[in-house]
Amino acid sequence: MASGNEGPIKHVVVLMLENRSYDNMLGWLYGPGNEAPFRTAPPGQSELDGLVGATYNNPNPTSNKPVIPIANQTTYTQVGGTGTQYPATTIPLIDPGEIFADMAQQFTGSTAVVTSNPYGSPPTTMDMQGFTLNYALAGGVVFLLETVQQKPTSFNYKDVMNYFTPRQVHHTSVLAHKYAVCDRWFASVPTQTFANRAFSQCAAPMVGEHLLGGVYYSYIDDSQYLTAHKPVTLPSVFSQLDASEPYGTAPYWKVYFHDYSITTLTVPYVLKAAGLSSNQNVATFDGADWPGTNMPSWLKNKPTTFVEDAASGTLPPFVFIEPRYSNSYCVPDSLGLPTDSCATQGLRPNSNHPGMANYLGHQNTLNNPPIDVEHGERFLHFVYEALLNSPCWDTTLFIVVYDEPGGLFDHVPPPAATPPGTVSWPGNPSSPPITNIPAVDDVSAAKGFGFNVYGGRVPAIIASPYISPGTTIRAPTGSVPFDHASIVKTVWDVFNLSGGTSPMPSLNQRDLNAPSLVPFLSSTPVND
Repeated sequence: MASGNEGPIKHVVVLMLENRSYDNMLGWLYGPGNEAPFRTAPPGQSELDGLVGATYNNPNPTSNKPVIPIANQTTYTQVGGTGTQYPATTIPLIDPGEIFADMAQQFTGSTAVVTSNPYGSPPTTMDMQGFTLNYALAGGVVFLLETVQQKPTSFNYKDVMNYFTPRQVHHTSVLAHKYAVCDRWFASVPTQTFANRAFSQCAAPMVGEHLLGGVYYSYIDDSQYLTAHKPVTLPSVFSQLDASEPYGTAPYWKVYFHDYSITTLTVPYVLKAAGLSSNQNVATFDGADWPGTNMPSWLKNKPTTFVEDAASGTLPPFVFIEPRYSNSYCVPDSLGLPTDSCATQGLRPNSNHPGMANYLGHQNTLNNPPIDVEHGERFLHFVYEALLNSPCWDTTLFIVVYDEPGGLFDHVPPPAATPPGTVSWPGNPSSPPITNIPAVDDVSAAKGFGFNVYGGRVPAIIASPYISPGTTIRAPTGSVPFDHASIVKTVWDVFNLSGGTSPMPSLNQRDLNAPSLVPFLSSTPVND
C-alpha cells in the first residue's frame, strides 16, 4: 500500500456548485459601499480582478438605450416587470443560454448565435460583449428539453449583468475573506455543466464511439451526455485513487449527492461503482432526498452519508459533493431513460443554478419558483460547519468552485487552453479504446472543437487551516491558469499518485500542465 504524501493534507473535499460567473458572485467582494469587513480588501487580496472601480457594459438588444451596464439589484424582481415578485437573490429568473453555441456568442460578441466553431488557431477575439444579445434569444435555441424555456423580455435583459454584494452572498464572502480566492480559475470548456464536471474528475470530456463502431468523438453539450451511447471508460481521479491506494482503508473516494448525481452520468467508472451491491463510494449527502430504503435505480447500496462521515471523522481521502439540483427530481418515461423512483419532493435546490426549481421545468409559476442563491449560501455554510467541526478538519483542503459561468457576465476573456491530448492508461494496456481525446463531431456549432480554449471565469474559494486569511491564489503570469483539471492535479500532488503502487504521471496533457493548489499551502497551520 502506498504511503500517500508526507504533507499535512489527508482529505481533499470539493463542493461544485452551478452556473455563476466570478463577477456575479465575487466581483464586488470589496467595495466602499459594503459593510465591514468588505469595504477594503486585505493586502493579500488587494489586486483581485473584480468589478469595483471599472465600467463594464453590454449592448442593449432593444436599441432604445446604447448599453446595459453592470448593476446590483436589491429590490424584488419579476418576469417582465409584472406578476409574482421574487427576492433579488433569484436573479436571473430565467436561465441564460449555456450550450456551446450560446457561450460562443456571449464571449465573442457575435450578433447571432454561433453556428460554427469560432475557436480555431488562433481563436476568434473574445470581447465579452454578447451576454445581453444572447439572453434576448434565450429559449430560441432548441436543444433537448430547453424548448419550453420562457423567453426574457426587455425588462429582464439586465439580469445577466447583475452582481451580488457581500450582504446578499454572505457565506461566500466570509469564506473568501477568511481564506483564499482564485480570480483566475476558468471553467474547463466553453459550454455547460456535464463536460465541465467531467473535466474536474477526468481532465477530459466524456468520449463516445459512433454507432457504426471504430470512430470516437468527444461530447460537448449536455444533450449528448443524456443520450450517450457506447461511452468510453476513461481513466479518472477515482480509478487512479483506487489503483494507488493513497493511505488507510477503502474507500479512497466518495461522491455525495442529493437528488441525483451528474457524476454518474459523466464518469462510467463511478456509475459502475454505484451499481455494485458492495458500493461504498456513492452516497447521499444527508439522507433527506432518499430516506429509508428508497434509492434511485442506479444505486444498489446506501453507504454512510456525508453528514455521518464528517461527524465521525471517516471522510475518505477524496470527497466530491454535488448539490440538490431540483425540487422535484423524477425521470419521466417519455424520455426513454431509465425510470427512477422519485426523490423527496419539494426540497429546495441549493445548487445556485439560475432559473426554475422544478426538474425539467422551465416555466415560471408559483409551483415552480426560481432558484434562490440564499439557499446555496445556507448549504455552503452547512458544509463548511460540518467540516470545521469534523475530526478531519485539521488535515482538510476544502475547494468551493462552480462548474461554469452559466451565461452570466464576466469581463475576463477565456484564454487558450492545453488540449487533453494523449490519454495515460494504467498499466499501459496493449489495446486501449482510444489513445487521444478526439475532437467534437456531432454538434455543428462545435464540430472540430479540440478543447483548446477554456470556458468562462468562475468563483473559486480555497479553505484550509493551511491557507493564510485574505490570500489570493493565482498561477504565475504567463503560465497556465487554474481550471477544473487543477482539482485532478491537486489530488495527484496531495496523494503522490504519480509515485504510488500504480503510478501514472497524469490522466492526460491537460492535468499534467494544470497548476496545483499544493504550492499555496503552508507546511504548518496558519489559520484557526
